[in-house]
Parts: sequence; structure tokens; C-alpha cells
Amino acid sequence: MLALDVEARNRVIGENLRRYRLLRGYTQDEVAEGLCSISQLSKVENGKTNLKPHLLRLLAERLGVTIEQLESADSMLDELKETLELGRSASFAEQTEKAFEYFCSVSQSARQHGYQTLFLEALLNECRLLNRRNEAQMVIERIEAVLAEQEAWEDDKVRVELLIELGKAHKLSGNMLMAHDCYCRADAEFEGVDEKSDSHLRTYYELADCHFYMSNFRTALRYIERAERLATELSCHWARIRACYYRATILLKIGEIEQAKGLFLTSLKEAQANELLFDVAAINNNLGCLHKSVNEHGLAIPYFQRSLQVFELLNQAQYLCDPYLQLAEIALHSHDVHKCNSYLDEVLAIVERLGNHHKMELARALQIRSWVEREAGQFEAYLDRSTEVLALYEQYGGQLAAYELAVELAEALDRHQDRRAVEYYRKAIELNRYLKAVGIRR
Repeated sequence: MLALDVEARNRVIGENLRRYRLLRGYTQDEVAEGLCSISQLSKVENGKTNLKPHLLRLLAERLGVTIEQLESADSMLDELKETLELGRSASFAEQTEKAFEYFCSVSQSARQHGYQTLFLEALLNECRLLNRRNEAQMVIERIEAVLAEQEAWEDDKVRVELLIELGKAHKLSGNMLMAHDCYCRADAEFEGVDEKSDSHLRTYYELADCHFYMSNFRTALRYIERAERLATELSCHWARIRACYYRATILLKIGEIEQAKGLFLTSLKEAQANELLFDVAAINNNLGCLHKSVNEHGLAIPYFQRSLQVFELLNQAQYLCDPYLQLAEIALHSHDVHKCNSYLDEVLAIVERLGNHHKMELARALQIRSWVEREAGQFEAYLDRSTEVLALYEQYGGQLAAYELAVELAEALDRHQDRRAVEYYRKAIELNRYLKAVGIRR
């Protein structure tokens, strides 16, 4: 029995030495240099011999690990789990680059050493960060490659999470049909499952969101109602509140203004009572949009201003852009060019501070600025800036906005009897074909 214990210990130490050596990127020559022969290290890694305590300690120091880690039955798995938790903590603290570094390290090492479940967990976190950074194509490539492998389909929960994240990536790329397909495949996984979970909830929410962007508002309404009911069943109050005010957003789109307003106000009261400050800010912004849609600008402005105050309190700079842009449009409508430009300057400063992941906000700000130039009679400046905006929309997945801008430019040039109108009409036709192909109505 003692001989078996010694053999098992030798095997564990050998496997850990090899794993940590490979993880650190060392060759056997580099690890053995000055400590032992390459032949001796090779025998140890293969579990054929043991090491004297002092030599084991020196090897551990060279590899940057403890003796306990080398003697642990699965020390590398423990270290990778710790690294994954570090990544999650960094992500929660908005240290996205550091988090991404941790997740990539875990996914690469876990896959290399056969820890499939851990690999998939790291990959999911990696892809969530990539989606947040608007690097959707990388997500599509990574997840589709993994889903093509049989072993990735062993865990139903993981399969659903991968499909949800893949759907988000397609949505960010502007391909709503592909996104819808991913969400429907995720939804199909729940057939025959009696116990509902937050994965079901997210799938319903994403399907509602997908149909909303495809302008299928009635279908979106059905899915968000399912999400709201499920959130109630799961006693997930914040999700129920969020689904409720999303339902109001959909109702606003189909012209049910008073019903939408009532739901927004009810949701706002609940969000305030539960101290859900992010939702308080979002609902205020939505109420501002509601009043702005019916030209009640005097009522809209205070809601946008309260939204800004709460987002600033939460240090959520990326969410400040929309209320600023809404206020800029109202200022332009009131012919207050100075105030309009002031709001746009705020947006441009935020985008510059946050980096390259907020191109759509940049495009919207530049488009409003082009309208300022148009109102000032600077037609060529308006045309040049609008052309720049059109390129941004096309490059960063804003094909619907690009279509609307192409039509705007074509009609503006047509009114000036400018032959360049034909070019933009052609562009609009091309974009319209694309929108139909990816399932977006206009």
C-alpha cells in the first residue's frame, strides 16, 4: 500500500511539474539548468522517480509555485479557478483589459490541459467582454468554432449560454436573422425542462430585444411579457421591473402612449423604492423620450437631466451619451445652437475618453452637428460631415441608421437639383436590400 502511495505522489508531482513548466513557457533545459539533469527532470515528469525535498523546493521556486501546489492532486485546476475568479473581479471593477488577460490565460491553459468545463467558462467570460467592447466578429469566430466541436455540446447549460452570447454578437453586427436563430436555438433547449432558470429569462429577454430591433413589435411584446411573468415566478424583482419598463418602450413604439407612460411611472416608483439606481436613470431617460416623441419638450428635459444626474452618480459614463444627444436634438429644434453644440461637445469628450468602442454614439453626435451646419446654410459642410457619418454607420453595424441617412442625403441633394442625389438613392437601395436580408423592417 505504501508503494502505491509513493507511486501516486510521484505521478502527481510529475504531472504538476510538466503542467506548470508548459504554463510558464519553459523548456526542460531551462527548468533543469543548474539544478538537475534533463534526463532526471524527464523521469520526474513521467512519474518514474522522486526528488529530494531541497531539489523539489528549488524547482518550485523556479516555476513560481509552492511545494503544496506541486503536491496537490490537481493544483493547476485550483490555480486556473483562482485566475478565473480574478478575471471576474477585474471585470466587475471595470478593469476590462486586465479581466480579458485573465480570461484568455485561463481559456488557453484549460484547453491545453484538458479542463473542458473551465475552458468553456473562461471562453464565455472572454466573449462577454468582447461583446461589451463591440468586437462581435471575434465572438462569432470563437463560439462557432467551439460549437462545431462535439465535446462543447455535452453541457446543456453551457450550450445555451454560448448561443445567447453568439446571438448578442450577431445582433451587434446588425444581423438580426442570425441573432434570432441563435436565441430560438437556445429557447429550444428548454423544451421538456420543467424548472425555469435565469437562462430562460435571458433568452426571452433577448428574443424580445431581437424582435424589437427588427420592428416586430407585437412579437417583441409577447416575449417580454413571458420574461416579466418568469421574473415574477423566480422572485427576481430587478428583472421584473426591467421587463416592465421594456414593455412600456415597446408599447410606445406601437402608439400606446398613455399605457406606456403609466408603466414607466410605475416602474420608476418601484426602482426608486428598491434603490435600483441604474434603472431609475434608464426609466427617466425613457420618459424623456416619450415626451420628446410627442413634442412635449418642456416635460422631456427634466427627465433627461435627472437621467444624467443618476448616471453621473453611478460613474456610468457610457450611458450619459443618449440623454445628452436627446437634449442636443431638443436644443436644435428650439434653435439654440450654442446649447446644442455644448451637449454634443459633452458626448464627443465622453467618446474620446472611453476609447474606440462607442462609434455609434460618435456617429449620432456628428449627425446632429451636420444638421446644425445644414440649418446654418452650410450645405457642403453638411454633406461632407454626413458622408463621414454614413461611413461610420456602415462600418459599425448601424445599417438602419445608414439607410435613413442615405435617403436624407439623396432627398437633400435632389432638392438642390444636384446629380449626386442618384449616388445616394443607389446607396439607399443597396442598404434596403441588406436590411431585408438580415430581417430588419423599416
